[in-house]
Amino acid sequence: MLVPIAVVHVGPIKNWFLRLLTIYFLDIQYGDAQNLAINPDFRWLHSLTYQGVIAAIALLTMTCFLVKAWDYHFNPNLKFIKSPSFQKKILLALLIMATIDLFYNIPNLTAAIEPGILEETERYLLIVIF
Repeated sequence: MLVPIAVVHVGPIKNWFLRLLTIYFLDIQYGDAQNLAINPDFRWLHSLTYQGVIAAIALLTMTCFLVKAWDYHFNPNLKFIKSPSFQKKILLALLIMATIDLFYNIPNLTAAIEPGILEETERYLLIVIF
């Protein structure tokens, strides 16, 4: 809900220090992941909101809009390069085992996803600002 407000008010900021201060306040805004309290009986949704995955995705979305408003372009240019020992059977077996494990360890998965998204988003923002 804050994307239009942030793009209109934060997008025109050109000073790096004010951008840094703005990102600090946005991080505080999205850092509190406990706001979306969902009943623990809904295991998936409770885990996504309690661990902060929703807040991290919200900050990532906000970051994409702000960086575009600051006239920067997000181009990670990631390419999958196969190693000489790459085998499709092993990759398929790992994906199947990870999928099965996912249904039993949802809180552990969401606890691992949240810092990955949040920390990489903050790193990208700091690189853009500095």
